Amino acid sequence: ICSGLELSPRHEHLVCRHRISAQRCVTAMEQNPPLKDADLYHQLHDLRTELILYMIAATRSTAVKKAISRYYNVLREIQPLLGGKDLIEMGLTPGPLFRPILEALLDARLNGQVETREDEVHFVQGWLKNHSIDTAPS
Repeated sequence: ICSGLELSPRHEHLVCRHRISAQRCVTAMEQNPPLKDADLYHQLHDLRTELILYMIAATRSTAVKKAISRYYNVLREIQPLLGGKDLIEMGLTPGPLFRPILEALLDARLNGQVETREDEVHFVQGWLKNHSIDTAPS
C-alpha cells in the first residue's frame, strides 16, 4: 500500500507504525458506519493525512471510502463561526464551560443543524438554556 501511495521513507515508517490503529478504525467503520458527520469527524480528526490515505486504500467498502473521503475533502476544514470572543460578548465568563459549548457548536455545524452566524448564536443560547446556565450579569 505504501509503495502504491508513493510515500517517502519517513511517511512509510509512520504509516507502518500506526497502521494497526488505522486498521482498527477502518474495521469499526465497516462494521458500524458513522451515522452523523460529527461522529465521522471525531473518529478521524486526530489522524494524520498519511493514515487517512492508508485507510482509503485499506478498505474494500465503497461506503467507508466515501465517508473517509468526505471527511478529508469537506469535514476536516469545518469550524464554527463563533469563537471565544463571541461567547464573552454573549455574557459568558471565559473558563472551562467554553470547551463543551464550542464542541457542541462544531457538532451542530458538522451535522447541518446550523448554517449562519445567527443560527450559531441561537444554538448557543439554546445550549445554555438546556444546561441551566444564566448569562445575565449578577
